[in-house]
Amino acid sequence: MDLKVLGDSILRGSNDSIRSAYCEIFNTKFESFLNDSGSFSYPFDSLKNVSILTSTDKNIRVYSWMLPSISKDKYSYFGFVQLYDKN
Repeated sequence: MDLKVLGDSILRGSNDSIRSAYCEIFNTKFESFLNDSGSFSYPFDSLKNVSILTSTDKNIRVYSWMLPSISKDKYSYFGFVQLYDKN
């Protein structure tokens, strides 16, 4: 399952357990992808559930997303900080 589908499932899963399970898978896959060389310049424009901030010097990227409960009364937040490595 790709990151886009997982991200959509986090927001639209039919119950909190399913959303949470998709979020765990998303976290693992996203972290793995960020560890690949070249990922720093990847636009991730298909991930509608992820906010991406890049520092003005283009050396740091912050990725964040939330896991809303079905009732929308509880939100869990997740994220990664990625440092540019020219090597």
